Amino acid sequence: MIWDEFLRHFRFCDEEDSGLSDEEQERKGPKNRPKHTRKRIHQAKKNFLEKFKTASNTQEKELKAMFPHKNIYYFDFPSLVNSTIITGQSSPLELAGKNNYVLYFGRIEKYKGVDLAYRVFTESTALKNVTLVIAGSGDIYFPRNLNKEDNIIFINRYINDDEVAYLFKNALVIQVSQVNR
Repeated sequence: MIWDEFLRHFRFCDEEDSGLSDEEQERKGPKNRPKHTRKRIHQAKKNFLEKFKTASNTQEKELKAMFPHKNIYYFDFPSLVNSTIITGQSSPLELAGKNNYVLYFGRIEKYKGVDLAYRVFTESTALKNVTLVIAGSGDIYFPRNLNKEDNIIFINRYINDDEVAYLFKNALVIQVSQVNR
């Protein structure tokens, strides 16, 4: 969904003669489009989107195919994955051999929306047999309901490199989020 919205915006900024939405362009027709609108309102976005950088080879190819006249660049993002992370065999003690869980991995920060996942798992009866593992250090900034945490495991500490492989290999789903509040 986010990718579709980005592409919609990318195509919108690619229009050469209007800053109007697709619906407005359709309604007004080509001769009634105010050419000054794009220049005044959307020039900054257009300039921003003249060059696009991505750390994904697949995304680079897709964007180049869809927008051949745009400057699309791939840059190799340095990976922090090392051999210990890849081959790690240690299971976090907090998991005690559990697998097939939903994993949130990373710092516990408000902008990442950990509280939303927590709330869903504490309030949903449909997820009572699914475990949420919140693995990462940080201050737990949201109120907890310890009586409803039977299916939630907190590993609120720095995760050692040799534990990372186990966490990811045994997860059923990995939750990646960032919210705009």
